[in-house]
Amino acid sequence: MGLEVPRIARIAGVALLAMEFVYLLVGNLALSTGLVRRAISGNPDALLVTHGRAYTVIPGRVHLSDFAMRMQDQNIQFT
Repeated sequence: MGLEVPRIARIAGVALLAMEFVYLLVGNLALSTGLVRRAISGNPDALLVTHGRAYTVIPGRVHLSDFAMRMQDQNIQFT
């Protein structure tokens, strides 16, 4: 009578691992190609975001180097 993992637990574990793999692949690809930067800086005259190397390992957390943000409108500008 050993430790037998129920079938549903194995399926859930494999599904979680697959979702993490897809997140790592898509998230890091979007960061490395500049897709995220272009999406954030849709109008560079109003908001400009730049960064160097970027990667993600944990969902919701991004590691950036050389991050800079410039925002301006008719009344104010800050960097």
